[in-house]
Amino acid sequence: MNSPEPIRGIYFDLWNTLVFTDVSPNPIVALAAAFGLHGEPGWRQMMERAMMTRRMTGISEAIDAIAGATGRSLPTGSTRRDLVLMWGRAGNHNRLYPDAMPALRALRRDPAPPSLRIGILSNTQSFDLDFMRREGLEPTVDAICLSCDCGLLKPDPKIYRHAAGRMGLPPEQMLMVGDSPRDDVEGARLAGWRAVLLDRTAPAAVPGTIRDLTELAALIISSVS
Repeated sequence: MNSPEPIRGIYFDLWNTLVFTDVSPNPIVALAAAFGLHGEPGWRQMMERAMMTRRMTGISEAIDAIAGATGRSLPTGSTRRDLVLMWGRAGNHNRLYPDAMPALRALRRDPAPPSLRIGILSNTQSFDLDFMRREGLEPTVDAICLSCDCGLLKPDPKIYRHAAGRMGLPPEQMLMVGDSPRDDVEGARLAGWRAVLLDRTAPAAVPGTIRDLTELAALIISSVS
């Protein structure tokens, strides 16, 4: 039996993997609720298609895009100004998980392979992402692939092929790490990648799952040793 290819490229999901928004309700949930979408089947995918597949100037343009894509208007009692202010407050509460930077730095240190490439692959809007530079994420990675730039959303295998191409690596050498079984695990595997699910609430270790990002370095090092 042939040994698996060594892992040479790792992409991390952004939201709820490296970063979380320390407010409640989550701003995407609040936007969906304002349009009466939250709780409907596929509501998150509707939101992502509306506001995360092209570059926008800000949340006001995204509100228009959601209205246009869904054919819904904001109900009485919910105003554009309220939503803009809500989004701004939430943006001030984007936080890195405590294990994010230690994990990324560990993958940059020996005995990790010097050829290992690291990236971020995310379904996300194009605006209010300044924290990625401010918190030191951007200089730590080799590639950033965002749905708003390529017009593709996870779990579409095309976005995974695009991301692997950015690193110049074949799919069998790629690994995806994220918190979504659908977007980050199933999508990656459909594209021929390997995947690790991050489940911070898992009560015990499960094969193919980690509970902390710092567990990842040991897995990667063992895969290339």
